[in-house]
Amino acid sequence: MHREPLSRSLEALLGKDDDQAVVTLNQLIERTGGQGLYLFLILICLPFITPIPLPGFSLIVGLVVFLVGMRLFLGLPPKLPLFIGRKKLSMERQRKIITASVKWVKRIERMAKPRGRGWISNEVSVRVNALLIAFLGFVLTLPLPLPFTNSLPGLAVIFLCVSLMEEDALLVWVGYAFAAGSVIYLFALSKTVIELFERYSDSIRQFFGF
Repeated sequence: MHREPLSRSLEALLGKDDDQAVVTLNQLIERTGGQGLYLFLILICLPFITPIPLPGFSLIVGLVVFLVGMRLFLGLPPKLPLFIGRKKLSMERQRKIITASVKWVKRIERMAKPRGRGWISNEVSVRVNALLIAFLGFVLTLPLPLPFTNSLPGLAVIFLCVSLMEEDALLVWVGYAFAAGSVIYLFALSKTVIELFERYSDSIRQFFGF
């Protein structure tokens, strides 16, 4: 069955009467058929596209990404944790958020298209990808003030969400590539730190008087 593009669903929300207006982020997600959850993850990960790490911000965003990913993995209803999802928004802010979302989604929809729907949309694939998103959220929470420690997992989350949102089984591999890059990069960093510590351990002990 043909699914209406998410950008049109969001545009339709702008025409709602005041008594039917979206007042919380969770209600926005519900009215977009759950697809708005992927959009939300994309938007909060956009600041990580730059290679400069955002330690304080990444801790909060990483925690949210982890919790949302676990909810999707466990098959729980698509919604945000209550401390975020129940936050009420003014009508002016609602319109600004939805309008900005429409612009980004239209760009995303030009990148992606339904390819391999049977594979990307089956329950096993959705849950495996959700677990990967949760893992990437955990990676974002790590306090590593080094270049690309935020951008690689952030880009992985963005592309995974795009592929799940648009049922694009080809684009999902871009997300896997960024996720693999995150793991390899963190492993290389960890190995380098351990080697440096072992090399200079005697000097470090002497410096601290151990």
